[in-house]
Amino acid sequence: MKEGAGDGVDGDYTASLTAVPVGVEGEIYVGGPTLARGYLERPDLNRKKFPPRPAPSALTLTQLGKASGRDTEQQYARLYACGDWGRLLPNGDLEIVGRHDSMQKIRGYSVELRAVEQQLQLFEGVHAVAVLAVGAEGTDKQIAAFVVLSKVSYP
Repeated sequence: MKEGAGDGVDGDYTASLTAVPVGVEGEIYVGGPTLARGYLERPDLNRKKFPPRPAPSALTLTQLGKASGRDTEQQYARLYACGDWGRLLPNGDLEIVGRHDSMQKIRGYSVELRAVEQQLQLFEGVHAVAVLAVGAEGTDKQIAAFVVLSKVSYP
């Protein structure tokens, strides 16, 4: 699945926020002057999802463009870990290859597959659960749950 995402500047970053080479998969982080301030009253989530950006070079800031009346470095001081996994292509396009977490879009709803697994695991007699999104994007995509029952003795 390829989605154009404009011109890449630094490439993708690994979990330690080190840039990966063009063509190598990594977690996608976004940033810029329109980046949200963070989650309201959620400092724990803000630390996780809005890490400080590695020190940008003067060349990078020039590539990003001139800020309109604000400090460019301040505007680009933080990133947002969006949860997507992808790679920067040699032509500058960003290819989305999947999710870093278990969130899926199913018919317009964001579904956290691990949360579904946890809820199914609460049922008595359930030993193990695996939940997957199956089918093509759009109206055909569904959730499939695979359940292994505990050993049950029948009368």
